[in-house]
Amino acid sequence: TQPAAAGVLLGFGDSLHPLGRRLRRIMDQTLRRAPRLSLSGILVVGCLATVVLPGLRQSDGDDSAPPVKQPEPAAVEVADEKGEPTVATEWPEGATVSGRVVDHQGRPVANAEVLLLGAERVFVDADRRNWFVPGKQDQRPASTRTDKDGAFSITRKLGTSDRLGVIADDPLFWVVSRKNLPRSGPVEIKLPASGSLAIDCDLPNKPNKVPVIIQSKTFDHAAWDADSLRFHMSSFSLDNPGKKLFKGLPPGQFAAQIYHKTKTADGTHLMDADRQLVEIESAKQAQIRFERKAGRSLLGVVRGLEDAKLRDAYLGINCLGPEEVLHNDGKHSRMMIGFDAIPITSDGRFTIDPIPPGQYWAYLYAVLEATPRLSPQQSDFSFLTVATFTVPEEGELPKVELIAKANAAPDLSKVTDLRVRVVDEDGKPLPNAQVMLHTADQGYKRWASGGDGLVFLGGDFEFRDAALQLLVRADGYASTIVHFPRAQREKLTTGEATIALRRGRKVQLRFNPPKGLTWPKGTVPETYFDDLQTRVRIMWQPSNRRNHAPDDFNLMNLKDVGAGRFEFQLAEDTPRFYVAVHAPGFLQFFETGPFTFADVKNDGINIDLPRPATLDISFAPGDYPDAASLFKNASLDVLWQIQGNSYLNVASVADGSLTPRLKLTDLAPGHYLADVRTQPRDDSKPLAGTQVNLGRYHDRRMSALKDGQVEKIDFRSSPYDLDAFRGTRTAVLRITTADGKPAQGREVSVTRYDGHYGSQVVFSGAVPESGEIMLAGISDAKSSDAHAPPPYQVRMGDQYLGSFGFAQEAAAERFEFSLPPGAGDMAPDVKLTNLATGERISLSDLRGKVVFVELWATWCGPCQRPMAALNALGNEQRETWKDSVVIVPISIDAERARVRSHVREREWTAVEQFSSDGGEGADFESPAARAFVLSSVPQSVLIGRDGRILWRGHPTNQTDGLDVKSRIERALK
Repeated sequence: TQPAAAGVLLGFGDSLHPLGRRLRRIMDQTLRRAPRLSLSGILVVGCLATVVLPGLRQSDGDDSAPPVKQPEPAAVEVADEKGEPTVATEWPEGATVSGRVVDHQGRPVANAEVLLLGAERVFVDADRRNWFVPGKQDQRPASTRTDKDGAFSITRKLGTSDRLGVIADDPLFWVVSRKNLPRSGPVEIKLPASGSLAIDCDLPNKPNKVPVIIQSKTFDHAAWDADSLRFHMSSFSLDNPGKKLFKGLPPGQFAAQIYHKTKTADGTHLMDADRQLVEIESAKQAQIRFERKAGRSLLGVVRGLEDAKLRDAYLGINCLGPEEVLHNDGKHSRMMIGFDAIPITSDGRFTIDPIPPGQYWAYLYAVLEATPRLSPQQSDFSFLTVATFTVPEEGELPKVELIAKANAAPDLSKVTDLRVRVVDEDGKPLPNAQVMLHTADQGYKRWASGGDGLVFLGGDFEFRDAALQLLVRADGYASTIVHFPRAQREKLTTGEATIALRRGRKVQLRFNPPKGLTWPKGTVPETYFDDLQTRVRIMWQPSNRRNHAPDDFNLMNLKDVGAGRFEFQLAEDTPRFYVAVHAPGFLQFFETGPFTFADVKNDGINIDLPRPATLDISFAPGDYPDAASLFKNASLDVLWQIQGNSYLNVASVADGSLTPRLKLTDLAPGHYLADVRTQPRDDSKPLAGTQVNLGRYHDRRMSALKDGQVEKIDFRSSPYDLDAFRGTRTAVLRITTADGKPAQGREVSVTRYDGHYGSQVVFSGAVPESGEIMLAGISDAKSSDAHAPPPYQVRMGDQYLGSFGFAQEAAAERFEFSLPPGAGDMAPDVKLTNLATGERISLSDLRGKVVFVELWATWCGPCQRPMAALNALGNEQRETWKDSVVIVPISIDAERARVRSHVREREWTAVEQFSSDGGEGADFESPAARAFVLSSVPQSVLIGRDGRILWRGHPTNQTDGLDVKSRIERALK
């Protein structure tokens, strides 16, 4: 996971150390939750949308003539052994391709990503400039970046390759076929000048923001289902009405498709709205227009619904899109796309907005109130005959009168949706029961209600690999949480799962605000069990509140009885729960608990609320020459410290001002981190020989706010001192290989981070024969950032070896660093603790067996899937490997309790879990992290029977075609 701006979580890569990782730890809590589309929603997507662009995953022209095939560039011909001309169409497996990338004017293109591509199809996202391969692939394509001269060298270890892809700025993506490049020697990829696309949007009665997808169909007018550039609807939308310009498009044919949302009683769903094709030419601007003004309004009626009590009633209208080539067979065809979804009134009537001339197909989506909310939600009605109508160019509009017929009721015995029956203590169904499905990793679904105690929770596929928790509430009964491990989830798909609620005892939750404050009317506190704590906290962040209405985390089913008093049922065996008040403007980030039945006194639980604290933060450039001219703008952030290095975003301001201010008057007592960052002016560059940009200033300060406290923080930038590292101290660095020998000849660098601007190189050079580097005349001053690691960092290339800071009074101080143990080295003899039994072992105790070590952390997003896969592998190979292989997951978390809870919630029990704590409270300072010289997680280490490392790398790295299981089996031979 790469470091990111406050409030954003990136889900790719590794979790880094130390500076980026520390910022990452803050960001790991700043999750943005994407709305989950239920399977019933997916059905509506299918019904209303009919077709989406091929190959799209997750959420983010003129149609009058087929595309004209353009002449291809001349192929490079060479002679074969007989002197006959041939064309090179592929590079063989293992071939290295070198060359350079230049723009359309012949200038080198630096820092462009180059992909060596073969059988896979690559999608490039325009907003993030990253790429992915849809579907399951045996390996990822080889990738590299060009240097400052545009040069690159790239090798594909497995599989042949037939083209090179380039991700740059102008254009964003370009693909060159092998046959159009020299057969031998360096290649030159000349990027074409990019074109642009201006889209006008004018759709009356539609939202003011219309999601749009723009996707390349072909660059060469030959391969119609090949690599693609896309602007995805998750990141791009059109102003309605308005005009938007999309830049950086390579020449070729593109499809543009817009969507709008249709709300149903089951949630918000997406549907296709229109689709157009457009040709993009180099250095030219193309234009298209989406509008709904042409045509005439059309009235109609659906007969047969008059006596039905409906939850949803829509008339869907489809039409054919533009004629286009959809596959490599070159045949022309047309997609069926959704034109609109029209609500049907209680008397069956509907009105269609202006509709252009043409032929249309209608379908009915009508669901009865009594029908269970199923993931394969089918319409309870359909049309008696095929419903088509034609809108003429001129003349009288058709009379659209459609007859609905009832479909057969769904056979619930054949439905595999997750479902549970909720009953009372006597086994009688509870008609008002609600259930929320939650998982540790894959999120949760909003409350689902049922009839006669039967509650349907959605398709089994949605959480297939997760251990489930069901939270159950019902009026007049004590709420509970029930765990369904994977071994028992079949009960949820066959209707055999039953949960009994107890009435318990009616109690009151009483809030006592401080003098002068009144409980805000309509505010309901949040109550939740242990397993929901992290999820609830995450949803307090402003980004989540802004993008989604606050979810209902009233798990204890509190009923407001006025004046900050709430009634609910509580049983003696109710799991412990927390109470939180997050009401911006009154009190936010307040949490207390846990509570149990034993905490009830005088039929209630009393909570004294604190007086809100105030945090007033501002920034201004410092009083030194040119300070204001260095910075473009500044941003402020406040984060709430949960525990250790875990934070949540509280508030941010980035309004383009150079002197921003952020004042919060409603904070609960606690620890808060205030952070300021400036953006440099566009022409600002790093200082020579440093990573320091004088326009990029950073500072932060921790505040421990007490009840009613008012604290003011005035950040002011200070000038950068190039000589700040100079002083009177001497550091002697001993750098050894993994086996303890001097790392003679290895190139290392030592940098110093000042806490404000960045890192400056203090030393760069080769390790001498002695293995010791003496740094004389350096400073012992610590960073002004109390949360920064020691100021000096030691690296070998990109590999982080560690950091140091002076801690002794002596003039000289010694520091030891080791190169990371890798293939061929003896594995370090790390001491570990079994999390389940408390037993302590050493890695050396496992000699004679193949050992697979997985180094991970609970807060590391990219660690979770490999860990789940490792648990599944351990379960699969339990008997086969029991005498020859040991799987050793090692958490580097400093807190064992956090790891135990994390493992329990995810049912990672097929393999024994270990910790390596005792690292002075810092995860990357754990003994295992230090011994393996970790700079990121996850990291995997395969150790042979003799204790030597056979392989080390990322657990999902398959560049050599081997997955974890294959590596282990090879080691057994």
